Amino acid sequence: MSRQLMTMSIVQPKLLFTGGALGAGGSMTKSDVEMLEQRQLVAAGKVLESILSSTGPADLCRQIVHSSFVPESTRGCELFYLDSKSVLRPIASYGLGSGQNKDLSAWDDSPLSKAIREKRLVTGPVVADSMELSVIALPFVSNGVPIGLVSIVLEEKGYKIAISEEMADLFLKLG
Repeated sequence: MSRQLMTMSIVQPKLLFTGGALGAGGSMTKSDVEMLEQRQLVAAGKVLESILSSTGPADLCRQIVHSSFVPESTRGCELFYLDSKSVLRPIASYGLGSGQNKDLSAWDDSPLSKAIREKRLVTGPVVADSMELSVIALPFVSNGVPIGLVSIVLEEKGYKIAISEEMADLFLKLG
C-alpha cells in the first residue's frame, strides 16, 4: 500500500510539521517518507502527553505553544467548539489569537471555517491586530461530524510541510 502525503504552505516546522529539503525534483524518497513517519509518531506521542497532562483547556493551549511539535514561529493557540448553529465558539486560548473576535460561522471565508467544512487540516493567512499571520486549523471530528477545532497561530509563512494522511486522520479524532 503506498503512502500518500499532503503538502501545504506554512512556516518552517519543528517536529510534527516536518518540512525541509525533499528528494530530487521536490519529490519524497522512501527514506524521506520513513523519516517523516517516525517523526510524526514521536510527535503524536508528545501531543497525547500534552493532552493527558494538561490541567484544562487554557493549559493545553499553553503547552501546545511551548511544545516541540509545532513550528518555532508559533505565537498562539486557540480551542473552539462548534455549536448547534454551526458557529465556532471559543473555549480557551493562549498567546496571540487568530483575530477571530466575532462569531465565526462554519460558512465564513476563513481557514478555520474551511477546516470545519472540509473536515481536514487547513493552513492559511489571517489578520490579527493589523498583523498578517498564518494559522494551522485542525478540526476535531467525531463519527464524521466536526465538533470543534484547534488553531495554531504562526508569525511566519511560506514554507512547505508534509503530513501523512494517516497522521492527519489521527489528529482529527483527538476531539
